[in-house]
Amino acid sequence: MRKLTFELEFITPAFLGGAEPGSAELRPASFVGLLRWWWRVILATFVSEREKMYQYESLLFGSQSKAGSAWLRVRASNANIQTERLESMVYMIGQGGRGREYIKPGTRFTLYILCPKEYEDLLSSLTELAVTFGGIGYRSRKGFGSMQVVGKDGVNLNLLKVEYWREKIKSLGITEEKTNKLLPNLKSLTILKYDYKVDPKSWEDALQNLGRVYRDIRLDGDRTYEYKSFISNFLRGDRINPQNVRLRSLPLGLPIMYQSRSLHRVETVGNRRREIKAQAQLTWKKDREDKEQDRRRASSIMFNIKRDGFYALAFRCAFLPEGASLRLQAKGKYWDRNPSGKPKDFYISWDVWNRMYEAMFQQIIEELKRKGFREVLP
Repeated sequence: MRKLTFELEFITPAFLGGAEPGSAELRPASFVGLLRWWWRVILATFVSEREKMYQYESLLFGSQSKAGSAWLRVRASNANIQTERLESMVYMIGQGGRGREYIKPGTRFTLYILCPKEYEDLLSSLTELAVTFGGIGYRSRKGFGSMQVVGKDGVNLNLLKVEYWREKIKSLGITEEKTNKLLPNLKSLTILKYDYKVDPKSWEDALQNLGRVYRDIRLDGDRTYEYKSFISNFLRGDRINPQNVRLRSLPLGLPIMYQSRSLHRVETVGNRRREIKAQAQLTWKKDREDKEQDRRRASSIMFNIKRDGFYALAFRCAFLPEGASLRLQAKGKYWDRNPSGKPKDFYISWDVWNRMYEAMFQQIIEELKRKGFREVLP
């Protein structure tokens, strides 16, 4: 067995779940998940059949029935693992980040990987790829949980090239090249960069700056494109014209919460008055018989922060399963207090939203470029 060692450092806060709710803790499982995801990206670039992809994934990282070839460990002394609660708010953190404990930027730790000799080079490259362009924990696709190999300030863009991995995977006997276009893969990737110097003391400014860019690409003036085109009508109970529906934010993930500024009620609890606003949530369903509530879908565009700037990794692939519809439903306490005015669920069919998706995706790419991002890898 060979032992790979990676000295890593967090560049932005990492919201990693611990044994206690709201606590932060470094766990090997977080890195196994990160490596698995990037290995699927590599596999989808060359292997079209999902069953074969699963076999190659299980070979390295195991399955329910057998152990994999790679074993991961994370080590950091208690003195190095510093946790705090984020007091200041940045746009990228979302509602779920308030009051959560996080591991501080600048925290260093060591990732160990044990593997057979024949997979040493492959796993070394895969790990460098994953920790360079991926993040771990809550909101990792929005710039949190970004890290970097200690001593490596630059970014190796060769790690995202098809030619680089064509040679690496030969050790597994993969010689075909039939891309699975439904899944994220290197052939579907556009990577953009925004030059910005980041250090352990300026991470909050960096996230605030990235947050402003992220906010601007979602908004049409002071509200989102979706809110102006049909969400406001939905909340008021007015008819929605399907021709007016605009879904600019869809490639950035689901669910999306919206709230009205005009539909609200004020309640007094003890000596405190609070405002309860009407809310709506956009999510998706496999079909009308699908009973699962609040289905999620990760963003097709991932943001990562490095010492030399912000990176946006945009994957052109299937966003939802074929035939899936978008579902808009009223949510929150406002409608609990006003059940008679609660609007019925509104659905946007596959044919409607999927026809618009490529244009939405490209609009976000072009807006990022207008905000200062530049394409660094086609």
